[in-house]
Amino acid sequence: MNFQALYGNIPEEYKKLPLFIKIQEYIDKLWLEFNAIGSVLCPLSNRKYTEELKDMNPPKLMNYVMQNLETSNNILILKDVLNYLKDKSTSIALYTYDAILFDYNEEDGKDTLNDLKTIMSKEGKYPVNYKLSNNLVL
Repeated sequence: MNFQALYGNIPEEYKKLPLFIKIQEYIDKLWLEFNAIGSVLCPLSNRKYTEELKDMNPPKLMNYVMQNLETSNNILILKDVLNYLKDKSTSIALYTYDAILFDYNEEDGKDTLNDLKTIMSKEGKYPVNYKLSNNLVL
C-alpha cells in the first residue's frame, strides 16, 4: 500500500490517513518547487533534478528524490563502514542495494560485529540484522 501511495496512487479510502496526507503534502511541495524554479535539489547529494528530465510528474519526481536520498545515505554509511574496517582483517565481500556481506575474521573479535551494527544502524536509527555462516547459507 505504501509503495502504491508513493507512486501517486493513494486509494480513495486511505487518503485521509495521516501518513498518506503527509506523503501527498510532500509530493505536492516538491512539485510546486519544481514548477516554480525549474528544479529540485536532493538532500545529502545536492543532485539537482531539472526540467530536462522527460515526462516528469509529481509522483515520479518524489520517487527520484526518495531513491537519491536513500542511495546517498547508504553511501555515507558504507564510507563509515570502510573507514572502520581499514585496520581490520574483516572485509566487505559484497554490497547490494540495502545489504552488505562481510568476510568476517574472528581475529577481529566479536566487538567488530557489534560495532558494524552500530555504524550501519546509525546508532539505532535504522534496523540492522546480521547472521554468521561458514558457508554463505543464511
